[in-house]
Amino acid sequence: MLRGQIAHARQRLTASGERITLSARALLHRRRERFSGLEIRLKASKLANAKAQRNAIARDLERTHRLAERARRALVTTMQRLEARVAHSGQLLSALSYRGVLARGFALVRDAHGHALHSAAAVGPNAGLSIEFADGRVAATANADQPPATVAPESQPKPQPREAKPAAPKRVTKPVDQGSLF
Repeated sequence: MLRGQIAHARQRLTASGERITLSARALLHRRRERFSGLEIRLKASKLANAKAQRNAIARDLERTHRLAERARRALVTTMQRLEARVAHSGQLLSALSYRGVLARGFALVRDAHGHALHSAAAVGPNAGLSIEFADGRVAATANADQPPATVAPESQPKPQPREAKPAAPKRVTKPVDQGSLF
């Protein structure tokens, strides 16, 4: 009887071992299927993410190119404006420069200290002068034999009286009669 129980227990143990082995194989098979499904989903997700990232990078690259082109155009426009401004300032400088006046036939007279003289009365006898023309400078000495030049009141041109223009006749407007509404 004891041998029968041992044999029966052995048989149950063998059956339980086979069931555990089958159960472990089934569990292992289910886990492998699950992990292979997850692997497929993960690969698809990875490819989709990589594609989305490539698209985002391409969009950002295109946007960067557009912004760079806009910045280049803005820089060119700004440079053109500044060049025009510099050219205008140069023209204004040459228009306001005293050298332009000298080129028209005038001269700049300076005393020995280099200060500009504005009247003949400011020049003393035997004073050293520097006369600047458009094409260069000349040193000169004031003539002491002649008295300083003064401007006579008669030599100044007198303003001629203006002729009075006849006044334009005023236009007379008549009130417009609108008439009666009734």
